[in-house]
Amino acid sequence: QKETKRTKEWKDYLGGILIFLLIISTFFWYAQLTESSSNLIDLTSKTTKNIFGIFNEDLKGEGASFSSQWNLFYKPKDQTTSLKDYVEDTKLRYENKSYIIPYKLNRYENYKPKVIYPTTISLKTDLNIVSKTYFFMEIIKKLVKIFMILGVLYLLFFQLKKKESDSKYIILALVSLFLLVAIISLPFTTLNYDLERAYQQILIILSLPAVFGGILAFKFFKKDNLKILLVCLIFILYFLSYSGFIQ
Repeated sequence: QKETKRTKEWKDYLGGILIFLLIISTFFWYAQLTESSSNLIDLTSKTTKNIFGIFNEDLKGEGASFSSQWNLFYKPKDQTTSLKDYVEDTKLRYENKSYIIPYKLNRYENYKPKVIYPTTISLKTDLNIVSKTYFFMEIIKKLVKIFMILGVLYLLFFQLKKKESDSKYIILALVSLFLLVAIISLPFTTLNYDLERAYQQILIILSLPAVFGGILAFKFFKKDNLKILLVCLIFILYFLSYSGFIQ
């Protein structure tokens, strides 16, 4: 009976052939067919060289620092200023490159760089309503982040000991949370990889802990149906915000 039980357990794991094919296909995809491996090496090199610049916001993407993540009143940088800084940095970077032949001055002296914004539908709604809606949706986004953290801690400190949840999933959720923290904190990572994209991808794994965290956050409500309703409402608003229905 023990052997039969062990055999059934092993059937749940990946076979050796499948793992081998996965390794081979991963190698060819990342090392031969695409430039992902060189990009990863370049990112690792820049990150390790600037590891002490964790709190330097110039080494992170727009609004990707820890302080910006939790700041409800965060305002993006002026794009015109960012463009001006980019032009100056690019000029300094290439002016001493002997292999670059610059254009003659009369060809670009009248050219002025400018920011071209995407075309949007003209706003007919009251600006006051728009700003309040934006602020409210920022609160929703911050709540979901808090839910994720609470949910992972709940699984780690309560469910892991009771063994009521799969320990492998709890470890996977914990690693995903650490990965998200690493992406936010390490220099250059959010410049090479969009943070919002990382949030949505990792939420595939952390979706269950996020629900647990939401229920824990509304624990002071006695009725379970009310807790579930509030959590569902927050996640619906979260989806509407990220999908572009509410902006």
